[in-house]
Amino acid sequence: MTDSERYRSGDRIAGKYQLVRKLDEGGMGTVWAARNVDLDVHVALKLLRPELSETHAAERLLAEARMLARLQHPAVVRVHDCGRTERGDPFVAMELLDGESLADHMARRGRVPSVEAVSLLLPVIDGVRVAHEAGIVHRDIKPENVFLARVGGRMQPKVLDFGIALAEAIAVRRTTHGAIMGSPVYMSPEQARGAEVGASTDLWALCVVLFELMTATLPFSGENYHAVLRAIIEDECPSLSAFGAGDDLLASIVERGLSKDPSRRFGSARELGSALAEWLLGQGVSEDAAHVSLRAGWLARVSEPPTSLQPMVVGPSDRPPRDPRATLASPLGVDAESAKSNTSSVEGLSLTASQAGRQRRRLWLSSALAAALVLGAAVIWLRPKEPPRSVSSATPEDSVAPVSVSASAEPTVSARSDPPPIPSEAADAGAPRAEPQGSKREPRPQSRPAKPRESFRPRGI
Repeated sequence: MTDSERYRSGDRIAGKYQLVRKLDEGGMGTVWAARNVDLDVHVALKLLRPELSETHAAERLLAEARMLARLQHPAVVRVHDCGRTERGDPFVAMELLDGESLADHMARRGRVPSVEAVSLLLPVIDGVRVAHEAGIVHRDIKPENVFLARVGGRMQPKVLDFGIALAEAIAVRRTTHGAIMGSPVYMSPEQARGAEVGASTDLWALCVVLFELMTATLPFSGENYHAVLRAIIEDECPSLSAFGAGDDLLASIVERGLSKDPSRRFGSARELGSALAEWLLGQGVSEDAAHVSLRAGWLARVSEPPTSLQPMVVGPSDRPPRDPRATLASPLGVDAESAKSNTSSVEGLSLTASQAGRQRRRLWLSSALAAALVLGAAVIWLRPKEPPRSVSSATPEDSVAPVSVSASAEPTVSARSDPPPIPSEAADAGAPRAEPQGSKREPRPQSRPAKPRESFRPRGI
């Protein structure tokens, strides 16, 4: 049973899509206009060939369809649903479009003026940009996969069939026919060599389409499949000036996009679109074919630096010298100015800790002084006793310094390191006492406090 006979008008797919009429048929399968009987809306239903149902290409295709369903961009055809039919064949339900493909447009009109060509392709480049940023590479951009839809009385270019090319390539390797599906004229050199492809491959194809739009000629061609591949890999791209298309600036943009080395092409679809938008503004045009402002749509994006490329550490030549405390208190990559507010509380804690440290040192010195006084008193107490004599008979030799200590005398230690108060007996030693008559009590060592106090007087506190 052929693919055309496998499904017929009126068949119901996945229990809810009723086939209405066949829109197109190709190597990958058929496209039907269908009606969602549950929602009573019409969709485009793409039914893939039965051969794909047995390969992992089908699962990859369905996975990319789910990713595309999350992309909300006017230049990307909307995906409503995906799954498998009752026969197990993969299907994708998309928005049903009214308009014509870019291939039909080119066949009808022929060569398109450069300004119009760039204006037509810019929305497509923007749709590819969104897909690339979501991690999806088209792999098969060509005029047949660009649709000029009529939406609300205006034109909206859209890119179709994301992911179909990958499924097709895997299916080709699985088939026994060995036939190559599709045309190679939009392939990049890395595709022609069979190397791994990426986003740069789509940028190459976009520039081939733009070249063809402006000149009605392919930049690389040949008499057969292998001749085309050889031209893509080896031949230089002809200049637009040879066809009288565009100017030198536009020619340089297209030539860069068609560089053999992927690293010499534009770094992204955003970069390519921005270059073309700037050229279009230079021609006095402010909107693309979808009536989107070029400045708002492209140049405003260029002025915003990508977040992932912002430097994490600012060099000393770019900023004033950092405050050492902020540098130590800040994590790596935060400069002194940004860390200033964060370190204010830390500095406050540091000052409080310093004051607390000074208070602890004062207490320690006071304790040490008190201990020294006690030690001195103990040394005097343990010395051999001398014959008793009255306090009034003390000679100058018995005193270290002629200091008169009275009950009201103030300590000589500075206020910051005041020792604990001296016991009252020691403080009043110099005052006359009333002794009971006949008492033979010997004078106590504490009667000479000046000596130990002067000996252990701290300096410079």
